Amino acid sequence: MDGRKLALGAATALAVASLAARRRRGARARRGSLSRVVDPPKLLYHGTAARNLLGIVKRGALVAGGGYSPHRTKTRDAVFLTDEPANAAMYGSAFGRASPFAVFEVDTTGLTVLPDYDDSGLIISIDLEELERELVDQGIDWKPAVGAPISDDDMAQEIEWMLESFTDMGSDRPEPTCLSVAWEDDQAYLYAEPYLCQGVATDALGEWFEHESPYEWVQDPLSNSALDIFWSDTNTPCLLVRQYMVSGSIPLSAVRRVLVSVDWLEGESSFPAGVQFGNVLNPGWFQELVDEHGRELSIGQAIEAGRGQEVAFATPRVAILTVDQLRSMLAGSKNRRRRSIR
Repeated sequence: MDGRKLALGAATALAVASLAARRRRGARARRGSLSRVVDPPKLLYHGTAARNLLGIVKRGALVAGGGYSPHRTKTRDAVFLTDEPANAAMYGSAFGRASPFAVFEVDTTGLTVLPDYDDSGLIISIDLEELERELVDQGIDWKPAVGAPISDDDMAQEIEWMLESFTDMGSDRPEPTCLSVAWEDDQAYLYAEPYLCQGVATDALGEWFEHESPYEWVQDPLSNSALDIFWSDTNTPCLLVRQYMVSGSIPLSAVRRVLVSVDWLEGESSFPAGVQFGNVLNPGWFQELVDEHGRELSIGQAIEAGRGQEVAFATPRVAILTVDQLRSMLAGSKNRRRRSIR
């Protein structure tokens, strides 16, 4: 295998195939509103800079455009979510490796969750165009669209077969096929699984290309799950994720936990007693390496010094808070500032 370009990991490919098979077997048994056709995971994650925490708590919700972000979006009225805490941490720390960030763990029950049409939308559009070409070749007059009802079961089965053939044929594209078929009340619909190839550690790509053994599997210490890091056809290391959006705002009542980098305050001792701590994988950055004089080493320098085995993605320390704990901490910080002014 060429070390500079890894295909989608075999285990991930098998997992995707298994997921598709489970959905096909259970599709007719699923019920719910049409908005649930997207079938998102129960828990999704939103990453933001820690500087936005006070505004979020004051509003009582995650709101679209509620704080400055380096990410420009076309969809102005949506809050964006991902299925991987590591991906959310990348978004939250986009200002810099040492920039404090926060990750909100959101329970999607009762929320209208849609595919992220800004980032995953291009991949979904490519699949829709490919499906439309296949339908035309088969003489089927139907315009595919996400959420669109399919006229009858025979057509639905034909579309499922076409989508399976997309996966079987393989592709240079790292993402699997995004489209699938789901039934609701005996009506078939086309829906999207919004996969995205998310570039990682973009600050050090040039040096990482020189590494003879780039990572294929990376363990997330928080979720204890293996993430597939691979090389795309554009020679960019990527993390396979799914990205979603919720129009409007997400109330803090839907947030189960808030992961806040301990650098937001002055280390773990600054947090209240009883708060739990952990580490979250942040593949947007590498762990800092220093020489015997305390000077930071680049990845290339570390490899030249025979320390290539120490090169690893950042796993920053985070406090794991409830929303009430976060509110209390912010209120206490505000009161301390008032007393100091007096």
